[in-house]
Order: sequence, then structure tokens, then C-alpha cells
Amino acid sequence: MKNLKPSLFGRMLLLCAALLAAGTPYASATLTNYVGSCMTSSYPTITAALATTPAPNVVEVCPGTYAEQVVITKAVTLEGIFTSNADQVVITVPSGGLSVTTPCAAEGAPQVCAAGAGSITITNITVDGTGGVEPVGIAYNNASGTLNHVETRNQGSDGVGMYLVGATNTVTVENSSVYGFGAFGIFVTDSSGTGSAFTVKLEGNTLTPNPTADAAIWVREGKSVTVSGNLINGPSALSCGSGSGCGGIVVYTPVTGSITKNKVFGIGGSGGSGIYVGEGVGTISVTSNTVFDVSGDGIQINQTGVPVTGNTLMQVHNGINLECNVDSSVTSNTMTAIHDVALANVATSTVPVNYYYDAPTLYSTCP
Repeated sequence: MKNLKPSLFGRMLLLCAALLAAGTPYASATLTNYVGSCMTSSYPTITAALATTPAPNVVEVCPGTYAEQVVITKAVTLEGIFTSNADQVVITVPSGGLSVTTPCAAEGAPQVCAAGAGSITITNITVDGTGGVEPVGIAYNNASGTLNHVETRNQGSDGVGMYLVGATNTVTVENSSVYGFGAFGIFVTDSSGTGSAFTVKLEGNTLTPNPTADAAIWVREGKSVTVSGNLINGPSALSCGSGSGCGGIVVYTPVTGSITKNKVFGIGGSGGSGIYVGEGVGTISVTSNTVFDVSGDGIQINQTGVPVTGNTLMQVHNGINLECNVDSSVTSNTMTAIHDVALANVATSTVPVNYYYDAPTLYSTCP
């Protein structure tokens, strides 16, 4: 009698047919759209490449200049690519100017708006705000994602390089350059009123403000924040005015976080600090930073219980200004060539142990 048992290959075909009949999903393939003239079957603009159905997972952009306002509302990787001995992708202000974009309306008129669910990654892209009126280079509105090797520049006299808004999302800015901004380089704020789940990591970036800027990095309203390994090079004419809460790195009310291993140089103005920690801050530490050539305080602490350890402060007005807050964790900092007081406004008679060199006054107590 002839054997009717199906072969192994036949059984595999039957299994595949059964899975298809049962509606078993297959892993979705990555859809990549291309922009520019270096690839065939590509789109003329980034906006057109993002708008296709189905939506792309990746948009790769050929080197060139793209005068458009880009809005991203779905998870995607937007990436500048290398070809023909070039890799610079520049997004510029369109001829009609920038308009207020609904997903990022709170941020004004960003040149690139990232909003919505999913992770949005931007890499190897330059955003140039020349010709815009108080533009925002890149805005993240309640979107998670990473900006890596991104450059924002020339955002005007009152512009912002990167504007990050969140509630429960996570945004990382790393290895990027932010310069030519007139208000803030990276501005971090909260949309929920609490922001305790909004995680922000600013790591390994270089920021150079215009003379009119208020701060290179400004974080406020309840964040979990890591500010690490950034270089802030402020021009000597930087005008912070006479008030506090202005300068290189300014942090207000994060729930947790750290400011560590940053280098802050050349902050001017009568009230500008290299690092400023404002009132209402929770558990945040200021460690192993270098602050040099600052006309105000090297580090200003306007909050009780902030550990300040292992920092190096050189050629600043006051080394560390405690603003009469009780804090015994200000230790092992090195203060050299201080113009006025090394450790200012100490609240208690017990002065923390630090290293002092060439300061006219080592410490001052509260009035």
C-alpha cells in the first residue's frame, strides 16, 4: 500500500498554511524613505517622506539644504546620511517663515516639532534658524526619543536651540552642538504640573550662547535630570542682568538628578553663575564640575541639602555661594584665584572643609 504520510517539507507547508489561516502575525519589516537627490525613488522634502502611508520607520536624508518646517507625530528615525564625500543635512527657515505648529503650539514656532506616541530619534541633522523670528530649533512635546550628533544654530536674539516638554516621557540629548541662541540653549519644562516621571539626560553636548542669553541649560518644574559632561563656552559679554537664576547651568525643582563633570567657561554679567541650583530642588547633587572665568558665583546654591563635592572653581567672583542655606555636604571643592569670597554666606559657624588657594577672603557668614 502506498505511504500517505506527508513528507517533512509537506508538513512544514501545512503548518505555514495553518498559521496564516489563524491570523498569526509576521514581524513587520522596516520601511525606509529617502529624501534628496542622492538616492533613486526619493522624496523632495522631509515632510513628504514622513507623510507616506504606511508611515516609515526610518527617513534617511541626503546631504543638502531643506527649507521647510518639519512636524513629526509618529515613531521614526530621522537621519542624515553620508554620500559623495558629504554628510551635512541642514534644515533652514522656509521662505514664508515659520508658523505656530499645533502639536508644539506651546513652544511657539519650532523648525522641527516632535510630538506624539513612540520614540523619535534625530541624528546627524543641523537646524539653522537664520532669518526666523525668535525661532525654536527643535521641540519635543511629550515625545520620547534621542537627539544624537544634532546641531542647532542661529536661533536669534530671543530664540531657543532645543525646547523639551514632558510628563512621563524620556528625552536624551547627547554629543550635540547648540550655539547662536539668544535666550536658552536647552530649555526643559513640564507639561503635567508634576513632571516626576519626565526623565531628561543631557550628556556630552557643547553649548555656546549669544551675549543676550539667559542660560545655556535651563531645567525647571519637577524633572528627573542628568546633566553630565557638557561644555558651556559663554562669550565674555554674556549679559545675565542683576538677578539670580541665570548663567551656564540653571536647575529648578527636579525631583532627582545630578550635575556632574561639566565644564563652564566665560559667563559674564553681574548676576550670572556658572551653576545655579534654585529653590524647591529635591535630591540633586553637584559634583566634579569645572567652572572658570565667571563674573558671578562659580556655584550658587539656593536650597538646603544639596551635596556640592569635588568641583574646581577658578577666576570667579565668589567660589560657592550658599545663600545662607544649611549644608554640611559642601566639601572637597578646590577654589583658586577667587576674586572676592571663596565660600560665601555660610549659615553656621562650622565652615565646611574645602581647598582654598589665592582668595582674599576664605569664607563669609550670613549677615
